[in-house]
Amino acid sequence: MLTFLVLFSLILHLLSFIVIRFLFQKIQNQTDAAPQTTESAKQTEELLSAYLHEFREENNRLINEILQEKNPASPEQTNNNQPALTEKNNNGRLNKAYGNPPAQPEAETPYMPPLSDEQEDIVEESAAAKVYSLYDRGYSIEEIAKKLNLGKTEVELMVKFHRKN
Repeated sequence: MLTFLVLFSLILHLLSFIVIRFLFQKIQNQTDAAPQTTESAKQTEELLSAYLHEFREENNRLINEILQEKNPASPEQTNNNQPALTEKNNNGRLNKAYGNPPAQPEAETPYMPPLSDEQEDIVEESAAAKVYSLYDRGYSIEEIAKKLNLGKTEVELMVKFHRKN
């Protein structure tokens, strides 16, 4: 009996050493992969910042072209590739601050909802809903089948599925 316990203990020790070795290797692989993930994160961040910078340059160029089309005699607006300042008037609409006076607010008219044909929505219960409703009121399966012109087995199945849910 003692030899059996010693042998069993030896086997357990070997298994525990194998598991410990396996976990150690797994930890080593993760620590080796950590610099790679930080490097890929840095590359992704640099790529996104480059795209963002390109978008900003393109937006500034577009704004400057639009401003030059509207007012080509004014060179102040294209100063340092900066977009023109904007200000809000009372209506919340944006006006470009390049010398034009703010637009006068439009006369507001009272809201008139769209007119529609007055039709009542027709709501019908499904056959299953009717069966459940009648069954909950205490009707028997045969009475429900006769009342709704459905087959008895069909009503039975609906009731059985309703009970399971």
